[in-house]
Amino acid sequence: MARTLSRLVLFMILAAAILIALGEFSVRLFVLLSSDIKAGRFGLNYSVNDNKYGLKLNPGLRLKVRYEEHPAGTYFIHINEQGFSEDKDIPVKKEEGEYRIFVLGDSHTQGACNNIESFPNLLEACLSEKEGTNYNVINAGVGGWSFVQEYLYLTEELVKYSPDMVIVAVYMGNDLYDLEQPFGPGIKGTAPDFSIDRNLRKPFPEIAKYSYLYSFLYGRKHLKHVLGDKMLIQEMRQIEWFLDKTTAGTEEVFRKIGYIARKLKEYEKKSGVPISVILLPTKTQVEGPDAEFLTFLKNTGTDEAATEDCGRIILSGVMRAFKDADLPCIDLLEPMREAYLATGQALYYDIDRHLDPEGNKVVAGFLCRMLKLDGGNP
Repeated sequence: MARTLSRLVLFMILAAAILIALGEFSVRLFVLLSSDIKAGRFGLNYSVNDNKYGLKLNPGLRLKVRYEEHPAGTYFIHINEQGFSEDKDIPVKKEEGEYRIFVLGDSHTQGACNNIESFPNLLEACLSEKEGTNYNVINAGVGGWSFVQEYLYLTEELVKYSPDMVIVAVYMGNDLYDLEQPFGPGIKGTAPDFSIDRNLRKPFPEIAKYSYLYSFLYGRKHLKHVLGDKMLIQEMRQIEWFLDKTTAGTEEVFRKIGYIARKLKEYEKKSGVPISVILLPTKTQVEGPDAEFLTFLKNTGTDEAATEDCGRIILSGVMRAFKDADLPCIDLLEPMREAYLATGQALYYDIDRHLDPEGNKVVAGFLCRMLKLDGGNP
């Protein structure tokens, strides 16, 4: 009887191990061969868990993405060995005469496009048109990050690359909401605690670093957030979250932004590295509300005028927070809206709502003109 029971237990353990191995193999095969989800990139394709930042880009990853909305129908995710969205590796030591600009941000900076089509890389190409210059603009954007991770990453890791300038790109659609929200387990790990001075970072299971199956099961429970309305859902979630807050609650949000802005200013003073902030508007703000946005408003009972008021309050509060910290802060809404109205050409993907290649060109062109007016320096 005891022997039979032992065999049964052994069989069950073996069967479970085989099922887990098959599941892990299946998810890894899916990641390797497919990004056919209608509107975009499956999160675990390019990110890995990290105890410091919640998640980071997967160094050395090369992935072809079949992506209907991209003009070519596909694009390549290429993460270099240092974890940047760059086709070339970045040595720690700079070349003679090299001027390094790091661009921090979330997925709108990282780019839903080939690396050479992202606005940091296009900015480098534009600045380098002048003969005898050696600009190196490095895309340090990571999808899913907020101000917290970006500040920590700058001060803990990017500092060793001796940046000459830092640009922090703030996406106005969800960065405020992301600032307060902890990441769930799995693909996004756990966000660092807001109290930067205490440097509290809640760890998560070590297995999440290595198991794609674990990340899939626990990090992507709500698959609809990976589909076409992901960015719209996030944009509306921030609006609804903000509208629900009292005046004191909204001021608390801006206080937190101001806190990080002051920490960035402290780093600027200590290091001598100038920091500029740019505000990336949403598709709705630039191109106007589309049918999908209006349907979402109707289904959620949200007033369109209230969302516009909310956007103005958020913009004013963010601008004030960075101004009070004496950091340059540039709102790109008007130049992007002007570019859109002048040509009628979309600057964002319809479904995914990230910047498309044309939108990246507009952002890069504006930044390039601004920097050239100042001789390439802020």
